[in-house]
Amino acid sequence: MSSESRSVDLEDPENIISVVISGPEDGPIHQDDIGQNSPIVVWGLSHPGWQRESYSGRAPTERPFFQPVSLDPRQARLLISLAHRRTSETKTVIDPFCGTGGIAIEAALQDIETLSSDLDSRMVEGTLENLASG
Repeated sequence: MSSESRSVDLEDPENIISVVISGPEDGPIHQDDIGQNSPIVVWGLSHPGWQRESYSGRAPTERPFFQPVSLDPRQARLLISLAHRRTSETKTVIDPFCGTGGIAIEAALQDIETLSSDLDSRMVEGTLENLASG
């Protein structure tokens, strides 16, 4: 601990600490693998401007080809993160239901190749149009 006094700017913070506590209020439904009955605590440190800036201008409604089924860029990025490790030798993501190309766009921004398809040929054409505009 430090004996120095430091100020905290709650109006415009430099960093934000988020804490999520998960578990039933009245106690656990079942024990975890090591027999503990404690809640799960997850925390993280984020910079306030990080997400807002990185996704600006990439809303599905701003693409040349838009349909109501379009995936939000944050959700597409999450799906890629869940399916692909940065340390993986394979740099390809398969999207069998590409829709308007949200996953393909986010993958391309990360230099990840995407194999995309859709049963509706209009969606495939729209995906190609969206990829070409970015």
